Amino acid sequence: MTPEPDFWVLEYVTITKDPRTELVVAIGGTEKAADILQRTGGFLSWAGPRGDYHRLPHGLPAEQQRLKATAASHALLAAGFSVHLDPALLLAGYDVNCAPAVFDEAAYRQAVREVPASTSQAAAKHPVPAASSRPVPRRTP
Repeated sequence: MTPEPDFWVLEYVTITKDPRTELVVAIGGTEKAADILQRTGGFLSWAGPRGDYHRLPHGLPAEQQRLKATAASHALLAAGFSVHLDPALLLAGYDVNCAPAVFDEAAYRQAVREVPASTSQAAAKHPVPAASSRPVPRRTP
């Protein structure tokens, strides 16, 4: 049996929009990635149940979410990180400058056209529950 070759594992960062909370979150990466997320995208550092992550501030309009997520993803790519950017966050019309060997311009343009249709279909399948009118109990330290 042939031994598994050694290969360079890139630092992965995923930037996605949680359909339930509408928060844009980024997970993965290193301290350098965290710095890039904060400086170029305005992401905030946050402690979560499965470890630290980054998120955009609450209440940003969808266009601002897309702009900040797209800018952060491009800065991360330029710094050598491997990035998965949720297609719902791609800023339509944003120019992507990548080597043709790793970026298919036609596939990108088609994905941008298909995002609105897939997003509305997903929303119809998984509606966000209405907020309760009951007060939420709060924990006090």
